[in-house]
Amino acid sequence: MKKQVKKDDTLSYDFGNTRQGQPVHVTIVAQEITRIIEANGGEVSPVVVVRNAKPKRSPIHDCFEWDDNVAADLYRIEQAKYLLRAVTITKIDSKGNKIAVRAFPNIETEEGNFYTTNAIVMDDLELSEKLETQVQRELLYLRRKGANLKRFSKVWRAVDSL
Repeated sequence: MKKQVKKDDTLSYDFGNTRQGQPVHVTIVAQEITRIIEANGGEVSPVVVVRNAKPKRSPIHDCFEWDDNVAADLYRIEQAKYLLRAVTITKIDSKGNKIAVRAFPNIETEEGNFYTTNAIVMDDLELSEKLETQVQRELLYLRRKGANLKRFSKVWRAVDSL
């Protein structure tokens, strides 16, 4: 089933602290990745991002290393994963605070992982539940990792109540 990407002109994209100095403006990157997602039924993998970026006319072509003496396709796939993780959306909460969230969440499935937009995840109960399960698993991992950190005791209690 093809998933539609809802247009939201109020979104503000940013690379966050992870990808400063990128050769292409973040809005162009976000628009191109969204276009690729739309063209691929609402999902995308890093392999598809690389395939679409390969032509020199692609808006995100310069985000990748194309010199095969320097990098191979596997490295480019890692670059695509990094690019997908780096783009953030800045939202304003009810108190006026800016909150940065990843623009393209990674969804884990039995068939493999893919990236999509937050709008698609929020409109699809199954994807939303998958992402919630992933977040809960990551919180439990952090709970185990930081169990001895007293500073986070209130956070751990909240995680334990999930």
